[in-house]
Amino acid sequence: RLRFSSGVKERQHREIASLREDCRAQAQRAQAAQQQREETREKLQHAGQESAELARKAQTEQLRAVMLREAFEQEQMRVGVSLGRAEAFVCDLVAATEGTRRVEVEEQSLARECVSALSELHTAQARDEVESEAKLLHLR
Repeated sequence: RLRFSSGVKERQHREIASLREDCRAQAQRAQAAQQQREETREKLQHAGQESAELARKAQTEQLRAVMLREAFEQEQMRVGVSLGRAEAFVCDLVAATEGTRRVEVEEQSLARECVSALSELHTAQARDEVESEAKLLHLR
């Protein structure tokens, strides 16, 4: 009976040792799982903060894009108005230039007529002088 008891006792000791080993292994796995859970929780919290920050940045960028679009549209209107004014000035300048050209052509035409008339006057004056001298000589 002692042998039976000592065999049972040994078997129980082995089972206890095996159960303790299983318990230690289970405790290590549980601790590793808790550590992994904690790391995952921290990563999730960090990702949530990063997501919130990115959402704020996205909202800020959207607002900035709206402001830039509005500024661009206003600047486009200003440029359009400026181009309209510039076009009007250019049209006025072209009209003035054409008017000046017409006046210059008229002045050149009048100048030629004046030169021609002056030439005729000089010719007539010279003729009159010759005739006067001839009459004077004849009268003497």
